[in-house]
Amino acid sequence: MKQLTKMRNTSGNSLAEFAVVIALMATLMSTGQVKFSQAGEGGKGKKTGEELDKVSKAARNFYNAMNDEEGAGRFPGQDKWDRNVPGYAKPSANSVIGDGRASDDDIDMGDGNGYATVVQAVAKITSDMKSYTSFTTDASSESKNWTSVFGKDLPGYKINYTHHGKIADDDANDKGKNDSAKPWLHVGPDEFGSYLDPVKSPFLDGHFIYTVIGGTGNREPAFIVTDFYAPADEFVVVQP
Repeated sequence: MKQLTKMRNTSGNSLAEFAVVIALMATLMSTGQVKFSQAGEGGKGKKTGEELDKVSKAARNFYNAMNDEEGAGRFPGQDKWDRNVPGYAKPSANSVIGDGRASDDDIDMGDGNGYATVVQAVAKITSDMKSYTSFTTDASSESKNWTSVFGKDLPGYKINYTHHGKIADDDANDKGKNDSAKPWLHVGPDEFGSYLDPVKSPFLDGHFIYTVIGGTGNREPAFIVTDFYAPADEFVVVQP
């Protein structure tokens, strides 16, 4: 009763003050929700980085094992050490890597055929692949130079169906394996699966994708892995 009386006996502007307090509380609650959401996204970003590290380590281990078994190191999905993934194109022997210089061989090899150099690939990631929202299903999409690490349709790890056509077909698809002129026997998702249990992007629209730049006479092949959700935010390059 005393408390009720005290509230009734406050000054005339108490209702206005009370309204301000309520508004401030609502603002704080709203701001807190936004910060919590951002913190959650940040945590997902950290988780993505950890998973990318796992994939890159598996790729490196695979490369070293193939170097011992086959006499030449290659990455998952490569039919030979000098072929790109996806597309199986063969970069020019004059292509350079890592020195930042441009040459006639650093041109875009065409959507679905991968890249000539790591320099070119990283430039594309940071300029044209900042977010999955910029990708289209059109053949000219930069994301066509990337393929799924574990397979687009692997149960429990499938890429969001709305983005299914935005990246290249799974490495060594049925057409490739049944084509006697191009007996692609090395299936990227299968070879990754023998070295690492599948890992899933923490983002709803995320999916782990990779590209391989084939080796040449003056360089080893290179492997790049990132998350479809926002490739430019975090990616890992592996080159022996």
